[in-house]
Amino acid sequence: MVKSRKIISILMAIITLMSAFSFGTTTALAAEKGAAKAYAAVSKSYGKAFPFSKDDKITSKTRVMGVSSKYYSEVYAASKTTGGRKQSQYNIFIAKAKSKKDIKKIKSALENYLENEEDSMSSYLSDTGKKLYKNAKIASKGNYVYLVMIDTDSNKKATKAIKNAL
Repeated sequence: MVKSRKIISILMAIITLMSAFSFGTTTALAAEKGAAKAYAAVSKSYGKAFPFSKDDKITSKTRVMGVSSKYYSEVYAASKTTGGRKQSQYNIFIAKAKSKKDIKKIKSALENYLENEEDSMSSYLSDTGKKLYKNAKIASKGNYVYLVMIDTDSNKKATKAIKNAL
């Protein structure tokens, strides 16, 4: 009898802890709904050619790709550098601006980020890397601002996937 009470107490404690963690996870996922949905759409459109994995997701709480968190309410971003001496850098950034005037601030910060990154990496960039920077796309739809730097084309596939998802 005493053993069964202890087991029940332990099970109740485990269930309580699992509920607390589950609630936190659900809240976090709901907060990224639009940006995460657009990211998933881009991933799906590229299939196996999508350059990012879960490990490439940027999880900073204060600044992502030069953009301060005070300008957005949700963000989903990833960055990956490939190659040895000659490198290519891939970037994707999707954020929901807190206000219409924050859209310009986010775009400006992303433009500065790209310029600074390209300047600092210029001697290391492969031909593919140079094309990625040249064809990087910064745009917006509604309150969402995005940067895509995934393919050496014009990032049309990524742009279309984002626009359709938002």
